[in-house]
Amino acid sequence: MSHGGGGGEGEAAEPNMTPLLDLVLQILMFFIVTVNFATAEDAGNVELPDSQTARPLSDLPGAKDPIFLNLLYDEKLGHQIVLPLQLDSQGKALDPMDQVTARSYMKKLFEDLSRYGEVKNPVIIRAHKMAEYNQVFQVLQSCSDAGFRQLKVRALIQ
Repeated sequence: MSHGGGGGEGEAAEPNMTPLLDLVLQILMFFIVTVNFATAEDAGNVELPDSQTARPLSDLPGAKDPIFLNLLYDEKLGHQIVLPLQLDSQGKALDPMDQVTARSYMKKLFEDLSRYGEVKNPVIIRAHKMAEYNQVFQVLQSCSDAGFRQLKVRALIQ
């Protein structure tokens, strides 16, 4: 006695794999995109100074995404202020800024952020360990003059 319609003995019902493959590809794309955003914040070849008192970024409630500025130093090129997205894969500056350009950029950024309320974004300056303190101070001063109040300098813990 046959329990099925057509006479195809030995045919097994196979599950539809399309939804499962779709889910796996979506998860894969999610991780690819988030890894790209995480590597965009990488300091490149900025050699950070050593510090015994360095602390990790705090997870305070109400804290906003940090704004990173890199102060690179090259013996041939001198000091360069670079945003993390302006570094190529080798850590070379694609579009470096001077102090005047950095000052106007920070003012414009603060104005754009203040349209949405109080600006609580910390500015984290990653300065090369061979950078002159005068240059670091000018970057800090530019951020302060623009209106940012949470200024931090990043260092390596030894």
